[in-house]
Order: sequence, then C-alpha cells, then structure tokens
Amino acid sequence: MQYPLYLSILVPLPLKQPIFTYVYEADSVEEPQLLVGRLVTVPFGTKKCYTGLVMAQQHTAPEGQHRLKPVLQLLPYPPIPPYIIELWQWAANYYMCSLGEVLTAAIHQSFRPDGTQGEEPRKATLMLRGWLPSERLMSDAHFRGYLEGQLKSGSAAEKALQKILTSYQKGDKPPMSLQDLAEWLETSSYTINKLRKVGAVEECEVLASTLNEGVALPIHKVGDPLSKLISIGSSRIALVHCPNSRIEERIPYDYLLQEVAKGKQVLLLLPNIEILKQLLPELQKQFGVRLYRYFSTATEKERRTTWFSALSGEGGLYIGLRAAVWLPFASLGLVAVVDEEDRGYRQYEPVPRFTATHVALMLAHFAKVETLLVSATPSVESYTLALQQKYSFVTSSHTPPEVRLQTVWMPKAFEDNSVQGRMLSFQMIGAIREAIDEGGLALLLYQRKGFARSATCPKCQASPKCPHCHTTLRYMEQSRMLVCGLCGFFQPLPSHCPECGTGGIQLIGTGIERLRRAMEELFPGVAIKMAEEVDRRSKLPSVILSSSYQPPQEYLSKATTIGWVQLDLLYALSDYRANELTFRYLMQSRNEAPLLKRMVVQHFATAPNALTAFEQNDYQQMLDFELEERHSIQLPPFSRHIDIYFESAAQSQAYQLATTAATILQNRLPDATTLGPAPMPVHKKATAIGYKVTLLAPLQLSSLQLREAIHQLIDPLLQEYRGPKMNCYYDVDPL
Repeated sequence: MQYPLYLSILVPLPLKQPIFTYVYEADSVEEPQLLVGRLVTVPFGTKKCYTGLVMAQQHTAPEGQHRLKPVLQLLPYPPIPPYIIELWQWAANYYMCSLGEVLTAAIHQSFRPDGTQGEEPRKATLMLRGWLPSERLMSDAHFRGYLEGQLKSGSAAEKALQKILTSYQKGDKPPMSLQDLAEWLETSSYTINKLRKVGAVEECEVLASTLNEGVALPIHKVGDPLSKLISIGSSRIALVHCPNSRIEERIPYDYLLQEVAKGKQVLLLLPNIEILKQLLPELQKQFGVRLYRYFSTATEKERRTTWFSALSGEGGLYIGLRAAVWLPFASLGLVAVVDEEDRGYRQYEPVPRFTATHVALMLAHFAKVETLLVSATPSVESYTLALQQKYSFVTSSHTPPEVRLQTVWMPKAFEDNSVQGRMLSFQMIGAIREAIDEGGLALLLYQRKGFARSATCPKCQASPKCPHCHTTLRYMEQSRMLVCGLCGFFQPLPSHCPECGTGGIQLIGTGIERLRRAMEELFPGVAIKMAEEVDRRSKLPSVILSSSYQPPQEYLSKATTIGWVQLDLLYALSDYRANELTFRYLMQSRNEAPLLKRMVVQHFATAPNALTAFEQNDYQQMLDFELEERHSIQLPPFSRHIDIYFESAAQSQAYQLATTAATILQNRLPDATTLGPAPMPVHKKATAIGYKVTLLAPLQLSSLQLREAIHQLIDPLLQEYRGPKMNCYYDVDPL
C-alpha cells in the first residue's frame, strides 16, 4: 500500500517564490519522517526536470491545489543537515537574492540546474576505488611462489610483496586508497601499479564512507607556535593577527590537526588558487588521505567526491576557495579562513553575490563550532569587532624582514633632476641595477596596461570608447591596436578623430608597454619581460613588469628588488577602502618575498597614510586613521553598505528608475544615507545601460528588516517601469 505525501520542494531557479508542492507516493507511513532535507528529482514546465530539496511535507493536499505533479525520484543520498538549510535561508535574506539561486550555488553541479539531469546515480552512496591484495595471492600458494620467482630479488616490488605475505591476514584490513596502501607497504604508487599488473594486488569498488576505515592514518605534528597562541572566547570566533608573516606561517597546523584527529570535518578557506597550490604539498604531507579539495581546477571526480564526503560526514580537512563555503558538512568541527580580508573571497557573478568570509562565519554559527580568522592585515571590519570584544583577538610576533625601503616623491625628484625619462627615479634605476648585477630578479609594479592610457583627439579631446563596455580604449604597442581591457574588443588606431574628423590622434599617458621600452633603452641587453609573457618552465628574466596589484607568488618568491612605479594608481581607486588596500598590498609585496633586499616606492601625490604606516611598520596607525575617517562619514563598519543596480536597454528609463528609487529610499528611510544614481563603471551587455544607487543603512536594522523595507519600496517601481531588458539587482557588502 502506498501513502501519498505532499512535499514542498525548493527548486534551483531564480524565482521570487521557488518552492512548489509535489505529490510523492511513499511505500510506508514511516518513510515521510526521513524526507525533509532529501534531494529529489521533479518535473518543471513541460519538458524540464530539476534536482530539488524537500523543505516540508504533509499528508493532506494544500487547499486550492489540484493536479499536482509527482516526484520523479527520491535521490539515494543522506539528507542535507538542517543547519546547512538555515545557512542557505540566511544567505538568501542577507544577500537579497532568491533561495533558489542559493541552492544553485550550493548543490553539486552534477545535479544540473539547467533543466536536464546529470548522470543517474548508480549506487546509494558515492563509490570510490579501493585497493587490496588479490584473492588469488592470498589463496593460491603456487601463484605466490610463481610471483616470488618473477620479481627481481631485492626490488621494491619484491619487498612490498614480502610485506603483504608476512603482515596481511585476509580480512584484517578493509580496502585502502592507493596512497594509503603505498604508505603501508613503504613504497611508491609506481610499485603498486607494478604489483597490480602481475596480479598481486587488485582494485575494488567500495563505499566512500568505508575507504581507509580502521587504517591508522599518519598525523604529522609540526608544533607551530601559532596554534599555541590561539585563544577562542565565548564568541567562538578568534581573530589571529600575524604581522610581518608569510602565508606558510599563517596556517595553524596543530589546531587543524586536533579537530581532524577527532574525526571532525575542518573547513580551510584560502583566497586564491596560487596560494592553495603553494600550500598544497605541506597540507598533503600533514593530512594525507584526510585531505579533500574543492576548487575549480580540481577534477570533476575530485570535486564530486569532496561534496559527497562532506554530506556523508567524512572527517578530514576540506580546503578550497570561496565556493567551498557551500559544502553540505554533516559533522563540521572547525572553520578557518586565511587572509580573511582578501578580495578573492568576494563573488560578484553569478548570483548570489556573497563574501565567503562572512558566509563562513555564519556557517560556523549555525553549526555551533569555532571560527579562526587568520591574517597579516585584518580588515577594518574584523578589527572593529575585535575591539568590541565580539571576537577574541590574538597577535603573533614576527620579526619584520630586513628590507631597504626607499620612498620617492616624484615632484621633488623632477625638481632635483633625479628622474630618467618619464617615470623612473635615480633611486629606482639604481635598485634595478643592483638586482641585475647580483643575478637577482627586479619586479616592477605599474597598474596601467597598454602603451598609452588613451588615444585622444588634440582638438575635441575625445577618446575612442569600447562599444560594449563604454570604457576608454588603451593603445597596445605590440599589436598596434586600441584594446578594451574588460571585454577584449579591439580596433586599429584611427588616422582621424571619429567625432570631429581632425587628423593626428595623440597617445596620452604612459602605459606599462611604454615603460618597458624606456627600460630597454636604459638596460640594453637585459632580459625584460611582461609578467604574462614569462615562460614559467624556463629561466626567469632579469626584470619582470606586472600590471597587477598582486603579482604571482612565484615571481614574488624570487624577487630581490620590488619597485612600485606609481603608488597613486592604487591609492586613487574609487573605493573608500583604497587606503586600507594600499597598506595591505605593500605589506604583501614585502612579506611574501623571502629573497627581497630592497624596495622602492614612487608616488606623485602627498604620501598617503598607508605609505607612512608601512614605512613605520605600524598596522595600528593605519587602522586608527581608517576608523576615524569612516566614522566621520558613517561608512562600514559603522553602517551597512548596499548597492542597488538598475539596467535597461533604454538609458533614459534606467536613469529615471534609479533617480526615482534614490528619492523614495531617501524619503522612506531617513536614518539611512542614499547616494547616486551614478553610472555603472562596467556594463555586462552591449545593449544594457546601468546606474547604481548606494544605500548606507544603520546597523540597528537587521538584514531581514532591511530586505523587506527595500523590497516594499523598490518592487512597485519595477512593476511600474517594466520595459525592454530592464533589470534590478542588489550587491550587499560590496568590496
């Protein structure tokens, strides 16, 4: 006998109300108790089906709903833990997006939310490859004798075979991973594969939850001093400040190992793939098979294994980038975020637009576990919460590296005739020369791509714009093209102004390609390359020019000289965090370069507070300045920052809608500050024109209250201004 159940199912779609009712034929009356949190396959529309999440169930059909569609399949996986669903609901409220969009980000991509279903699961749980001594080896004495004669005496394969025969009793060990079997036999994976070819060991398919079960896994104690300093108070959150430290010194290995040894799941978030790859060998050494990876460059099989291991409660260290914060942990024990202030934790596209550090804090909150925020330069927001004793605060002591620092105020250098050409002071040239003479690497940072900043008409001052992004095109010397730095659009340099027809377009400003040409004249015969031109498999050149604020770690690790050609470009960003960012990038360029001997910083404007604080190695000075500045104008952390974007194919409509919205928000939320509308700096589509309205809301308003207030004010406008390709979206706590 079957029992009809009526399930409220969340589907991964960007709908305002993404929960729909379906009917499910249960095999027994007890079965419904297990359905909330389960993943199911449901039809949607006429031809599509999606993987959805059971949010609620009842035995009676909802009033007014008839002809409900059936659940196609109850997927054979453990239920999503309740606190994970709480986290998703919080994220939808806080980041002002649909719960369906959060589900799309959170469930594994094998559950394809594009209207088709991925490969059907073959087993009730994830199956992996395990390794065992072969059945024939353990039961056939003649075969054992044959193999002993075939393998060279004293070889690694023969030694491994002898250990199997003397130490292994059938059934005393479950299947192992290839890595664990090699470690048990004290040999390599190459030798294991050789034993497989001759029939001494064999592969078998086993449940992921039983792989390596009962095997004594190695725990390598490193005794890092950082772990001994960590003190987590009643808030269960610790901000660990590690000034003057390298990234390797900011990983509390012992603290992480303690939780893994208890069989718990530990989430370690890292800001970018370069840092992850840099730390991966040591992490593999420390955690062995209890290391799970979840990031874009990992194989699809590995990401799938990690996702299902998290859902099944497999203990270990789970490392990843920002997306790893959505893993469905069933037995979470600790969350650790390294360089919590890094912009790599911010996701802008696709929705949800979230900051992984903040989501990680809430994940730990709902799971009732501890959180470690570790950084050499903590964010102003985190530091403020530590001052308010909402976080426990710990500072480690690291001796600053011995680096010769020279700051050059370029107007004074020009006055003293101590500048060669357009951009290089004598101090900078001398430091580069020292690096070349000693056979080291000079790394120059200049955040302006192309040969010239723009191509400008001398008469009307117009500059060619990108037809897609509406940004000024840069001239690239190598290709002799005007190029958009955002979308890649390019066109030849025009001989006449497209606006007024005047001939003789002028190249204005100095880009990094022009700087390179000047350096080739200064240092003839010296290998000088752009960062993107360097072949990482060959010897590094003597000088590398980088247009990034954060050059690749492999260049920083080899640099003996670092030169900031124009620090003003960083400090002048249209971002109220510019001073904080300037200090952070200066510290990173110094701390992450172990061979660094000298640093030259050139600037044109008056020295910013960040540079002064950096010269004095005084993080507190920078923070005090920032807190005072932001408090005076009620910027975060003294307010909530929300950007509201309005896009439309018609510029007038987008502007009118944004203006009306700004007026209404200002009138209806008098305690908040409304700024704008301002043109969007980047347009995603050639057919869309966008404007931004900024809302600085008081901290007293909860995220739910703020969401409801904004929607009550904005939604009627969106209904009134329906037009061609009109769109509105929110960016909460933008970086």
